Amino acid sequence: MKIKKFNPVKSVRQKYLTLGVTLYLFTSNAWAALPTSSEDVLPDGVTADKPADALLGMASWGAQVMAYLLMIGAVVGGGYYVFKAFGEANDTKGGWGAFFGTLVATIIMIAVVVALGLIVVEWAGGLSDVTVGAGGG
Repeated sequence: MKIKKFNPVKSVRQKYLTLGVTLYLFTSNAWAALPTSSEDVLPDGVTADKPADALLGMASWGAQVMAYLLMIGAVVGGGYYVFKAFGEANDTKGGWGAFFGTLVATIIMIAVVVALGLIVVEWAGGLSDVTVGAGGG
């Protein structure tokens, strides 16, 4: 068995392109337009004095985005499997039984994922009301 040499950049054009992008990213011109103050980046109402609230707000936003992405993925993936089973239903004898089984399982899966996703979105939306502060009563 012969081991081939790993060479991810094959042509001279790719080498120059990679070198140019690397040099651009590591020079100050690429970073000049980025915000310099934390108030430019953080959501409204969150200041640099309250980093825990900022972290909580970002976690809330991240949980909501992930819940929406999982719901969209479930719907698209379920639709793919239903259309795949529909295409195979005519090709095989008794294929319609498998198609309806796939259809019912997909509908149940989508309903459960969307319901749990909406619960996570509601829960994460309530995290913005939480205030993190020093204890002591």
